[in-house]
Amino acid sequence: MLKYLDAVGETPTGRYLRTMFEDRKRVFVDRCGWELPVTDCGLEHDQYDGIDARYLGLVGADDAHLASLRLVPTTRPHLLDEHFGYLCECAPPTGPGIFEVTRFCLTPSVPAAQRRMLRTCLISHLVDRCVADGIHMLTGITSAGFLAQLLEMGWRCERLGPEAALASGKVGAFKISFDSDTARQLSERGEYIPPTERDAIGKAYPEAGFLKLELGQ
Repeated sequence: MLKYLDAVGETPTGRYLRTMFEDRKRVFVDRCGWELPVTDCGLEHDQYDGIDARYLGLVGADDAHLASLRLVPTTRPHLLDEHFGYLCECAPPTGPGIFEVTRFCLTPSVPAAQRRMLRTCLISHLVDRCVADGIHMLTGITSAGFLAQLLEMGWRCERLGPEAALASGKVGAFKISFDSDTARQLSERGEYIPPTERDAIGKAYPEAGFLKLELGQ
């Protein structure tokens, strides 16, 4: 079933956050080769995982991480503005109602057949929360491969500038604009699951009992 938390800075369960940071290390450092800070305990987190960070996530019934993403208000220091502004032809969009989304992570432990379902559920939650909470734009930086997927999902996603090559591969910056029509746009491409159907998925997979970490107020 779906459960809701306000969780920012407050730990929903120590196991969830620990396995989230472990999975981020496995995905972004081990697989993607990104040069990111890793603790002696094998956890990937940086200065943007502080009190301003908001998370949306899915967690298994054993309290382990399944999927997550991070949101940081652009009125505060954030990754694109402080480190990757050169990826934007103009200044990165900032202001109230604009958040940076990063660290979109699916656990490598989930079978490939379930990964698409988890991704779509997480994106669907993200759309609902952005519209409900007055977030009208997301910005971010991601790999060229995932950026290509974002651009084809049907929502209003645009590049902010040309891609650039890093040691780990090409990356690019983007913005996604949200309004009341975004869910319909994604639905036409099979990229959005309505809340009632997400509830049904949660009941059909009790071993993966979804936990959503809500945007903090």
